[in-house]
Amino acid sequence: MKGRSVTAPRRLGGGLYGGWGLAVSDLAVGGLAIALTSQLPGNAKSIRSELLGELAAIAISLGLLGLFGSYQRAVVWSREVPALLAATVIGFSAGKALAGMITAESRAGALFSAVWFLTFVSLLVVRLLRYRFASERFQQLPLRVVILGLTESAKGLYSALTNHSRDRLDNGGLRIAAIFADGLKEWPEATSLDVVVSETQWTKSFVECCGIQFGIVAIPSTCDAKTVELVDKSSRIFKHLLVAPQIAPAEVAATLVMGDRPNLEILVGDCVAPRGVNVLKRVVDLTGALALGVLALPFVLLVALAIRLTSKGPILYKQLRVGKGNRAFFALKFRTMFVDSRERLTHYLEKDPLLRAEWESVHKLKDDPRVTSIGRLLRRFSLDELPQIWNVVEGDMSLVGPRPIVVSEIQKYGLDYAAYERVRPGLTGLWQVSGRNDTTYQQRVDYDSYYVRNWSLGLDAWIMAKTFRAVISGVGAY
Repeated sequence: MKGRSVTAPRRLGGGLYGGWGLAVSDLAVGGLAIALTSQLPGNAKSIRSELLGELAAIAISLGLLGLFGSYQRAVVWSREVPALLAATVIGFSAGKALAGMITAESRAGALFSAVWFLTFVSLLVVRLLRYRFASERFQQLPLRVVILGLTESAKGLYSALTNHSRDRLDNGGLRIAAIFADGLKEWPEATSLDVVVSETQWTKSFVECCGIQFGIVAIPSTCDAKTVELVDKSSRIFKHLLVAPQIAPAEVAATLVMGDRPNLEILVGDCVAPRGVNVLKRVVDLTGALALGVLALPFVLLVALAIRLTSKGPILYKQLRVGKGNRAFFALKFRTMFVDSRERLTHYLEKDPLLRAEWESVHKLKDDPRVTSIGRLLRRFSLDELPQIWNVVEGDMSLVGPRPIVVSEIQKYGLDYAAYERVRPGLTGLWQVSGRNDTTYQQRVDYDSYYVRNWSLGLDAWIMAKTFRAVISGVGAY
């Protein structure tokens, strides 16, 4: 049967190919790194400090990989590589600092950089070999799945999964075999899709005929009686059923479908992270912000000079935003507008009703007359937000989180504002890597709410990895 493929994580069996097998392999790599260091020439005091530093580096790196979910059986490559990079950089930075504190004679700089690189490459090779052998032994992918739901929700999930298929990084995945949805008259183009499309009443017959075990129920942001009934009926048909909100990232949906829990798997949650993990997130924020700040400093100086030479007014722009705990703070940005932007906005909105409607809808204008020439370039690649690195250092923002909002937007969030104010807003986030200004305002709210209720360090790593591509492509930025 014909269908579209999308990336899914490899499903690994137990034993050598399971999570504990990978942990043992990683420990072996760490042991080899320490053994290599012990054979290098040097005085006893210097070698002792380096060995203690590397022991701490390996322990911290592997601990972070565990928190990032690297030792779970279902892992997505787009999350695995950023998690591996973040864990080893943080771990070896801490180990280097420890070795330098023990003795000034330590060769921690060059040595730790070399050992970190070898360790990172070795851990990456271990994962490549693991996926290769495990996929051949345990399961042949792709898996055939069925999408169910009301027409609009099913359409949205199908679009998300098929769009994600262009980014797949391995040969495995999910193959969409059929879509069963009520109200297909509202989706006339469904007849041209290369999958089976029919009403939900035919789901059981199709599943039994084709032997499909995996189903995904696409639900809207607010569930009604029909959706609840559909979930109940579907849970009796499929061996594995995923209940996924329409705004869920395709990789997340793929991960849970491939999970080991039987029957009903629910993506919707209310994630309250332990205090220790929140502290770790703050450490990651500080480390990442300081590193990013040092790397971006020359560029920041060039941008500041360009703004000063091309238009009158200050280099930085401060705007009052609402953050964690309903606390107000000033978010920093490079100034991208003329100093008389308010007057310009009022003039154009009074003159053009289409512009006024666009502004009232999303608080943004695609062709904003207030923006300077250098400002358009900065916004195109989201570089106007680089000064918010300082907001991260101060603790008002996080590297990853919901989009920071102004006071007037609180009422638009409605009940979802309770979720928003539980975390720090982010320099980047799920909305920023999911289309940005090409989405509706309600979709922004849904993305923010989804992030808070399903937060994990692994999700942060995935968003950071996707951010670089979103910045370079400039999709939805204006």
